[in-house]
Amino acid sequence: MVGFEPLFALKSHDMKILSLLFFICLWYNIALGQSSLSVAQNHFITKICERDVPPGAPGVACGIVQDGAIVYTYYSGFANLLDSVAISEESRFNIASNAKQFTALAILKLIEEQQLSLDDELKSVLPNLQYTRPITIRQLLTHTSGIRDVYDLWNLQGITWWKQTYSNADALRLLAQQNDLNFTPGETYLYSNSNYILLAEIVARASGQTFREYTNQMFKGLGLMHTAFESDHQRIKAPIALPYFNFDTWSGYEWIWNAVGDGNLFTTLPDLLRWEQIIQDKKRLPNWKKMIDLSQQPVAGAEQEGYGYGLEFGAFKNEPVVFHHGSTGAWKATFMRFPNRNLTVLTLSNSGKTLVVDQNEKIAAYLLGKDKVSDFLLAPEREGGYLAREDILGVYEQAGGTIFKFIEKEDDLYLRREGRNDVVLERRSPNIWQQLYDPAFKQEFTRDSAGHLTVTVYHSSHAPYTLRKIVTDWKGYNFEKWTGTYFNEETGVRMALKHLEEQVYQITWSDKKRQGELLTKNRMRVGSYQLHFFEQQKEDRAGFYLAGDRIRRVYFQKEQE
Repeated sequence: MVGFEPLFALKSHDMKILSLLFFICLWYNIALGQSSLSVAQNHFITKICERDVPPGAPGVACGIVQDGAIVYTYYSGFANLLDSVAISEESRFNIASNAKQFTALAILKLIEEQQLSLDDELKSVLPNLQYTRPITIRQLLTHTSGIRDVYDLWNLQGITWWKQTYSNADALRLLAQQNDLNFTPGETYLYSNSNYILLAEIVARASGQTFREYTNQMFKGLGLMHTAFESDHQRIKAPIALPYFNFDTWSGYEWIWNAVGDGNLFTTLPDLLRWEQIIQDKKRLPNWKKMIDLSQQPVAGAEQEGYGYGLEFGAFKNEPVVFHHGSTGAWKATFMRFPNRNLTVLTLSNSGKTLVVDQNEKIAAYLLGKDKVSDFLLAPEREGGYLAREDILGVYEQAGGTIFKFIEKEDDLYLRREGRNDVVLERRSPNIWQQLYDPAFKQEFTRDSAGHLTVTVYHSSHAPYTLRKIVTDWKGYNFEKWTGTYFNEETGVRMALKHLEEQVYQITWSDKKRQGELLTKNRMRVGSYQLHFFEQQKEDRAGFYLAGDRIRRVYFQKEQE
């Protein structure tokens, strides 16, 4: 009978051969800049990576680069549920807004080629836009242009953008109809995807090529051979990690989007890891060194330094971090670069259930040795004076627009927030309440120096923030004066307002009925929007300015009855 000789029975010369092969492999890995984590580190990180990937589900691709070496990769879940195709190093993900760093790099490349400068004005390249105030490339890069976000404008029009086959040309047509801005250029910062769609068009006009053609050459020069902005959904090169949501069961959907620059970049984990190696290892691609080093810094001469060349700058666990998060439908992507540690953590996903940012942060905190360190207070430091439940009822507002409403229901105190289910609260101390089923979510009620009631909110997932109670005397107020129909020329949107009871109104637009509530005598909340009313302004007719997440000062004029 012929059998296999066990490993421990290998002859001396066989062991020499195995030893030689081992050292060859070791040398090969070192030469390629490969290394590994300890067994304990590998186990801990893998446990986090597979946390949100149940059997038979879409999943994640995770990677870590340290000192120019790829020290960890992990793939879990399926790229295609129908054919049971596993996620692998060949799987291409849509990395959403993580793409902005490459749009910015294309701008830097054209600046190096002396085809552009940061001070070039938008209208010199795209003269059909109606903005009367000058806007520079620098302001587009840093989201200080004031240009409204096209996705928010489409949402205002009642359009579900991802169900459309829209291109950059469609975005430009909508932006060309806008004659006002969110704010004066350079005045403040407000993230807007429109900025990077416009930058993509600037790249095309300055280079004389399509944006895809120019960036494809750039990616080839960087050795990112599986990376491309996809401006034609019918020609996206496979294999794709298809996107899936889960509403009791996994369901996919067809991706038909064609706009690029702000996102719609498809790539693989190995390509992104190579990109991180290029950033970390100053000896790689010496001809690109100056440009890439510049791309990792704030934009020179910018009005603010929190956002640069498609990158955000901040701190994590008291460590400087360069990062970006991206999400489009079920696709999610995030990276965190720690320049002082020469460390990058990356996570990609095609699952609507995966919390990639939380996952990435847990891995980063562990590797930094700061997984027990918090950047902020998780609870009030001390108790305050007693406040009765009836005193704290009402609407509270944060300066940034966040609204909390505390109501009584079924003899309990509830918190109501837009887009979420009401949550029941329980008293923890004289002035501190917490969510019944998530005790980490705490609300501390106090009075400020002027005697106004405020609530400070604590949770392990964010820094504390404070909202102030809105107090309005409604005695003798004429609620009917805002009833009527209002029209915005820039979007073609018409809204009909009807007073129902007290501060409550019915607002109808895009064939949908919504409910609005007056917060003050001239300010109304309608879902995620706020309407700021005035009685007489343009042409002596009433109207309002609408503000949303990434759109401001959208003027609606009251139509004559």
